[in-house]
Amino acid sequence: MTARRVAPVPAFEEAVLAELVAASVACVDGVHLLLGELETQDPDPDERCGLLAGRHEVFAMRIPRCAAARLAVSVDRAGRGGFGPVTVHGLVSSTARPCEAGRRLAEAQLGLGAPAWESDDDRSD
Repeated sequence: MTARRVAPVPAFEEAVLAELVAASVACVDGVHLLLGELETQDPDPDERCGLLAGRHEVFAMRIPRCAAARLAVSVDRAGRGGFGPVTVHGLVSSTARPCEAGRRLAEAQLGLGAPAWESDDDRSD
């Protein structure tokens, strides 16, 4: 399978990098591992938060060896047979409703205004 693009929104790249600089070495190592995996595979369906604007599937991914944070990403499901690019939105707290925080980041960074949100209501976070 061909590697897909995995990157922050260009206007937010510095902010995402600053979050990683401030994170622990274990968290950064875990994020690096996840970013590599995202080039060729989708996030774990159990970490799915919902669908934003009918096309951006938002995830709050568990980071190996980093219990304090999750990696907020969205997968653009429009085109490419559903295997679209991944946008990295940044780190969110793993204890303070990570899905809601990830949705807010994605909405703001993608410039979507007040898009429709189809939540995975059965999630505990």
